[in-house]
Order: sequence, then structure tokens, then C-alpha cells
Amino acid sequence: MIKTEYYGENGLGSKLYRTYSDEKKYIKQVETNIVYSDAIDIADENGNINYTYEETEKYIEEEKE
Repeated sequence: MIKTEYYGENGLGSKLYRTYSDEKKYIKQVETNIVYSDAIDIADENGNINYTYEETEKYIEEEKE
């Protein structure tokens, strides 16, 4: 399932939100078809995030040391 949570503020005071899959899958931004492991978006002046995401079937691989 896709989750969105408050992430913090940038240097200009704009609110940032993180979107990710709680099943550790990649997410795809619907408007651009770009795939991310997680995404950080800036909210507009009304607090809205102007992007939508869908979960892919592909799991994020863990980095090996």
C-alpha cells in the first residue's frame, strides 16, 4: 500500500511530504511514469501534493555491502 507522511520543511518553509510503499515496492508517478523507491514532494500553498502515485509489482532490492 502507498503511504504519504509529513517529511519536514525546506529552507523556504514549504512543507515536504514523503510517499513510499509499505510493502517495499517501487512507486510510479502517474503523471510522468517515472519510477521511484520513494518520493519527496513539496506541498502547494493549500497543503496539497500535486502528484499521484501507484505501486508497482517490483520489489526494491536491498543494497549489498
